[in-house]
Amino acid sequence: MEISKKREGNQLTITLAGELNTATAPDLEEVLADEVKADDTIIFDTTHASGSTTSCRRTTGTGPIHHSG
Repeated sequence: MEISKKREGNQLTITLAGELNTATAPDLEEVLADEVKADDTIIFDTTHASGSTTSCRRTTGTGPIHHSG
């Protein structure tokens, strides 16, 4: 799994390439713990992840999750 991140103001884009599974999930968890701030909008780009055809975006808090594909 390759994880890259890009920050523009309070928008954080996390791009995943490869397979997210129980072996690689701790790597993603570490990136999120280090990078996410309380007022961030987080975008998960999974277009290069194994078996994925969509990306997902969530604003922190209880807001909706937005999918695109």
